Amino acid sequence: MKVLEKRPRLLSNTFYINDFREYGKNAVQTAIDVCADAGGGMVIVPSGTWKSGAVHLKSNINIHLQDAGRADGRPYQLQRVVGGVTDGFTSNPL
Repeated sequence: MKVLEKRPRLLSNTFYINDFREYGKNAVQTAIDVCADAGGGMVIVPSGTWKSGAVHLKSNINIHLQDAGRADGRPYQLQRVVGGVTDGFTSNPL
């Protein structure tokens, strides 16, 4: 049996986009940046559409889209639709 030299770390840092509303369309990116600066963790995007502009993902970040949550950074979007019809990263050219 092979032993892992470095075990994965479970991060407990959780950041909610709602807490970053004051940053407007930069709320999603700001939450990602703050999460990364804290060593990683989870960024929660609640239900609804959040205008985001371009989103630059970073290491050790888990983005959780709640049902019907969407980060709209046209032409690319992160979205999750209730019922699993769409789940993940989509590209919609303008």
